[in-house]
Amino acid sequence: AAEKLFDLVDSFAESAKRKAAVWPLLIILLILCPEITHTISKDTVEDSKANKKLFLDNLRKALAGQGGSKQLMESAAIACVKLCKASTYINWEDHSTIFLLVQSIVMDLKV
Repeated sequence: AAEKLFDLVDSFAESAKRKAAVWPLLIILLILCPEITHTISKDTVEDSKANKKLFLDNLRKALAGQGGSKQLMESAAIACVKLCKASTYINWEDHSTIFLLVQSIVMDLKV
């Protein structure tokens, strides 16, 4: 039910203040759905998964300072750190796309 909860929480977050409050939860919900993470890592995604890909894009933009507010940038940093920490509990042998996502986000975090 993590995907349904993601959709509900994502639709709740309309303003920047609400987005900042729920982004750490949304990243954890994505981690709980590895098949969705694999699907949204591709160039084209189906409509039902578009909001998840948009969430990751917005997360990266906010992390780079393009989100518009300091609150969003801080929330994006917290969410990305949670993603990195969660990836340490996953086996490398699983060939999870979470590791690819973490590698790209770590570069953004360093910047």
